[in-house]
Amino acid sequence: MDRLISIVVPIYKVEKYLPKCIESILNQTFTDFELILINDGSPDKCGEICDQYALLDSRIKVIHKENGGLSSARNEGIEVAQGSYIGFVDGDDFIAEDMYETLYNNMINYNADISMCGYADVYSDRVIGLNSSDKVYCWDRNKSIFELLRGKLYSVHAVTKLYKRDSFKHIRYPRGKVSEDAFVIIDILETIDKAVYTPKTGYFYNHRAESINTTAYREIDLTRIEAHMRNYKIIEKGYPQFKRLAFDRVLGANGFVAHKMAFSNLSEDNEDVKKVFSTLRRNILKVISSRYFSWKRKLSLLLLVISKKTYCMIIKRVNPTI
Repeated sequence: MDRLISIVVPIYKVEKYLPKCIESILNQTFTDFELILINDGSPDKCGEICDQYALLDSRIKVIHKENGGLSSARNEGIEVAQGSYIGFVDGDDFIAEDMYETLYNNMINYNADISMCGYADVYSDRVIGLNSSDKVYCWDRNKSIFELLRGKLYSVHAVTKLYKRDSFKHIRYPRGKVSEDAFVIIDILETIDKAVYTPKTGYFYNHRAESINTTAYREIDLTRIEAHMRNYKIIEKGYPQFKRLAFDRVLGANGFVAHKMAFSNLSEDNEDVKKVFSTLRRNILKVISSRYFSWKRKLSLLLLVISKKTYCMIIKRVNPTI
C-alpha cells in the first residue's frame, strides 16, 4: 500500500544511535508514511538492526547496498520512494514526535511546495536551540532564496524539510562531495512557487566527535567551497539582487575550510592552502562589512588570515578538544 510520505534514512556506522533514530520516526503522530532504511554497506550491526525493526513494522523497507556515501544512499531512497512527499533523517539523529505532522499540515494549509522546521543541536552535555513557537512564515520563491542566503531562519540542511516528490524529478545529490545539501538546495527552491517555515524544533542534530564536520581536513572539504561557488553563479545570473549574500556564503565556506587547514600539517606552499587563504585575504573588507557574519566570526576570520599560529593558539584555549 502506497504511503503519503516516504522518509529516507541513510545509514553508515551509526549503530549506537540508530535505534533511537528509528523509534523517533515510528513514534510519529503522523502515521501515513513508509520508512526507507538504506544500509550503505555499514560494517557494524546497523544492517541487523534495520532488519529487526522491519520485522516489527510493515511500514519499514530495508535496502542493503555497497557503501557509496551519503548522496548515494539518499539517491537510492529517492528512486524507490512511493510517497507523494519525501523527507530525510540522518541515522545518528532523531526527530520530535510531531515533526512530520507539523511539516505536512503546514504544507497543506498553506498550499506550499516545501515545508520546513527548526532544529536543535544536541551535544553530550546540552541541547541548544530548542524552540516551541508555532509561528509560521510563508514565502514565494524569491523570498525563500533570500532567507536561505541570509541564514537567520533556516539553512541548507535537507533533514529539516518535507518536499514534494516532484521536486526531485530531475535532481539528485552529488556523489563524492561534502555539503551535499548545499549543492542541491537552490535547484530545489527554483522548482517551487511557495515555501512554508516554522521555527518550532522538529529535528535534533546529534554532534558526535567522529562526524564529517568535526574530522580533520581532507581534500574533499574543498567541495564545500565548490558548492557555494556553484550557488553564487546561479544567484548572479538569476537573482542578482542577492549576489552579495551569496558571495558571503562563498567566503564563509572558505573560512570553514581555512580553519581545518590551519590545524592540519599542510605546508604553506600547498596550492590549495594558498588559494583558500588568498581568497579570504583579498576579500577581508567584504568579510568585515558583511551582514551575514557575526562580529565574533569577523574577528576570527581576520585573525585567521593575519596569523594562523595565533589563531590556533586562541582556538585551542577556547575549545581544548580541537
